[in-house]
Amino acid sequence: MSKIFRKNIVLVTLVIITFFFFLFNVKAANSSGWVYHSCLKGTKYKLNQISGERDGGYIGVYNINRQHVYCVEPGRHLNSASYTEQPFENLNNKGIKIDNTKKNLIRQILTFAEKITDQSLLPTITNNNKKTVNCPSSGSQLLSIYRTYAAQGLIWEVATGERTSFKSYVPDNNHSNSFYNVYVAKNYPETLAVEYKRIVDAINNSFNKFPNQFSTEQQAKKIALSWNTSSKKYSVTIKDTNFRYWSIQNQSGLEVSKTNDSITISSSNPIEENSPKMVKIAIYNKNGGTLKAYYHADSQNLIGIVGTTNNAYIKVYTPKYQLKITKKASLDQKALSGAKFSICSNSSCTKVLSTVTTDKTGTATFQSIPNPGTYYVKETYAPPGYELNSTPRAVTVSASNIAGSTSYGTISITDSNKVFNLTKKTVDEKGNIIDLDDGCGTDNYTGPEFEIMENGKTLYFKEIKPGEYDISNKDEKDATTKLKTCKGRFKVYTLTNCSYTISETKAPQGLTLPSEPTKKINVCGSDKNVSFTNGFAGLEFQKKDEDGNLIAGGKFSLQKRINNVYKDMLLKETAEGNYVYDENLKESDNGATYIITTKDGNPEGEEKGIALISKLSPGEYRVVEKEAPDGYELIEDKDSTSLVTIKDSDKDGYYLVEMVDQKVRKTGSKSFAELVVTIITGRKVPNYILIISMLLVLLAIVIILRKKFKK
Repeated sequence: MSKIFRKNIVLVTLVIITFFFFLFNVKAANSSGWVYHSCLKGTKYKLNQISGERDGGYIGVYNINRQHVYCVEPGRHLNSASYTEQPFENLNNKGIKIDNTKKNLIRQILTFAEKITDQSLLPTITNNNKKTVNCPSSGSQLLSIYRTYAAQGLIWEVATGERTSFKSYVPDNNHSNSFYNVYVAKNYPETLAVEYKRIVDAINNSFNKFPNQFSTEQQAKKIALSWNTSSKKYSVTIKDTNFRYWSIQNQSGLEVSKTNDSITISSSNPIEENSPKMVKIAIYNKNGGTLKAYYHADSQNLIGIVGTTNNAYIKVYTPKYQLKITKKASLDQKALSGAKFSICSNSSCTKVLSTVTTDKTGTATFQSIPNPGTYYVKETYAPPGYELNSTPRAVTVSASNIAGSTSYGTISITDSNKVFNLTKKTVDEKGNIIDLDDGCGTDNYTGPEFEIMENGKTLYFKEIKPGEYDISNKDEKDATTKLKTCKGRFKVYTLTNCSYTISETKAPQGLTLPSEPTKKINVCGSDKNVSFTNGFAGLEFQKKDEDGNLIAGGKFSLQKRINNVYKDMLLKETAEGNYVYDENLKESDNGATYIITTKDGNPEGEEKGIALISKLSPGEYRVVEKEAPDGYELIEDKDSTSLVTIKDSDKDGYYLVEMVDQKVRKTGSKSFAELVVTIITGRKVPNYILIISMLLVLLAIVIILRKKFKK
């Protein structure tokens, strides 16, 4: 046989083999009932020209029974429905095994692949005949085809091992002629590239990580619902664009609603944090049921794959809310500890949620408010020294005042310091009670001094301002036991107990101590006031003759014993026969004088021979005669017996001091009468001693005359 003949036989044989191979494949295709779209020509998407490669490098998608089936790669086959390893035609004739990892990745792709639901996009299929549909130039059908191609390309990447994960758009084992580089990287066509990336994102965000706040059942996060004032419900809205792929599976009795980019969870009732409720969601498989993936074996087999389900969980509870009470003193804004409050849900405070006590910083918190709103706090116990105010006060707790945060519903309550008031009064020359002028606010304080004792112990105070004192201790700067009045009054704050003793230890200048200089007081009672009244310490000077008659005229001086020496006192004449002592008086002042004159009397009956001297401080005094009335002899200073000692004791009138002048004798003899000083407290009484003395004088005169007559 010639060489030419042998070559012809080989050529004919090859033609026959090729013809039958092509015919076999067409029959297989025809027997599958395909609707075949051939729209993308991947001229660069060829590993090599291999015998039997279909469509010269076109990537096709087959629609069988209106289901998407994916031609993984024209001219290449993977394996059968049993997922056993079968030969895979490529340059190296190596086999491909679809293991469970690849199978799971293909399921994830099919879960998010778009399914054609519009019947008009597909031609009618009859008698299982293959029908080729040309690629449309635009419209929904073209969009659907591109989306199908995107899924087809991803399945091819997984099957060949180019893609082992969805962490990136670029396959893990990428090469220059990969599906990604030929179409997606070049954005050709744009719809295919967008859909390719969408599927990768959807898989990555649903299988490799969970939507916002959701996790596995074992690692489910616990989040708080927030109070919604308008709906009067607890709720939370979680945002995430990947919620479009998830559906709600278990609501646990909660109200759960979903959009493509959010899930809202609501509850009308409180949920304890230690018993949260679980919400379960699952990946939303658009295609539902069984998806079909196409593998190019010898007979173009179809295999069914159920879309993978992935679950995500979250736990929710309703938070508690909190309020804070700040307790201060009204006097100095000092923080007050130990104050007790009831936290109530109604204005009358009959529904008590809890009781709290302020700490050393003056604050008390309550962190178990069930929901935001208006609550009431009622003081049930005030710290010692402060007034209890049991009026309920409203406090607003808002949705931001979540327990454990730094935000509180706050209320500041000020307690009034307990106050004890003292009023100091005096009486004037006519016995009328008047307010005391004590020189408050000047450098010349002339008022009284007081001490307050508790259980025999003298208390210390600090002066807040003139006439106002707060309780203190002896170690505090400027602490004092002496309390002074201001315009006849003082206030003492923050006495912590009820029973005390107050004593006037020093009378105002020119006045005497009250008849009861020490009093018991109860500052817890309704009347927290006490009044002390002082009388004037003064002299009523009377000038009399030997017969006891008041006589006018003469000049006198009041002297006070200082360091055992009597010194004339500077007085101020306020009216005829009326004088007042003022330690601040100067000789140049109007009315200032060292000379006292008695009243001359008048036709209306005013007594003559009297002088009144008021506001004398305690001490020893005497009246001396500087000039005797006409017709009377002058009494020398050393012979004056008009002596008086003014004591700091209860007086409501004047000390009465008399001076008796003797008529001038022609013989110049002196009277044997002896001057006697009588002190009368608050009233005038007959001078019995003087009367007896005068009777004795008369008796002596009678005896002398009798002897004379006998001679």
